[in-house]
Amino acid sequence: MSAAVRRQLPAVAGIAALVVLWIIGGKAGWAKGMVVTPNEAIRPITAAGSRSVYWRATRATASAAGRGLLIGAVVGIASAMVASAIPPLRRVITRIAALSNATPWVVVGPCLIIILGRDRGPLGLAAIAALFPIFVSTYVGLVSTPAAGLDVVRAHGASQWTVIRTVRLPAALPSLVDGLRLAAPAALAGAVFGEWYGAPRGLGVLLVAAMQGARPERLWAASLLAVALASLLYGLLGVVSSLVSRR
Repeated sequence: MSAAVRRQLPAVAGIAALVVLWIIGGKAGWAKGMVVTPNEAIRPITAAGSRSVYWRATRATASAAGRGLLIGAVVGIASAMVASAIPPLRRVITRIAALSNATPWVVVGPCLIIILGRDRGPLGLAAIAALFPIFVSTYVGLVSTPAAGLDVVRAHGASQWTVIRTVRLPAALPSLVDGLRLAAPAALAGAVFGEWYGAPRGLGVLLVAAMQGARPERLWAASLLAVALASLLYGLLGVVSSLVSRR
């Protein structure tokens, strides 16, 4: 058995244990029947009458999360570059980033719906959710650049921004990708939560409708799609992180 396979065994075992527990809970009718079996959760996703509804909602949520992740990445990386290059602004920027992470979504969500509209509210919350992990990981990578590389570039009279662009940012790439890996599921969670506040479409809308209609199988179906999408994003960026680390 290869080392790579051995590293994945704990994760696989954990997922298998959760699935077994889920099956037991569904068959036993835990939480007054609100826990359904995996088959019951998958049925609305595959049924001809409801399949298109779930896939349209998944596409809408994935789009909001993806665009929010992109916005969060641009703002987070730019903020980290400014904070690492201009010490007087460092404390201000880090406090703003920390505040964006500390403010409860239940407070931010309704405000974003009012400011951005029902269509863009989930995107805004996804961007806020992604901002902090990307900012922190990028900033740590930028300020942890080996001194030898910095000395060589500075000896040739390079400006601060040239140093960041040619030395610090490439050195920070592994840390940046790790931040993206953490930010992707956070952006998805932000998009789903933002959809709770009156968005026209998305997995969050299906979750609210299922709760209000007391349809646990639909609630679990939407949750299952959200978890699958978050896991896919996390896994893909994990592959990218491995490739970057080997370069």
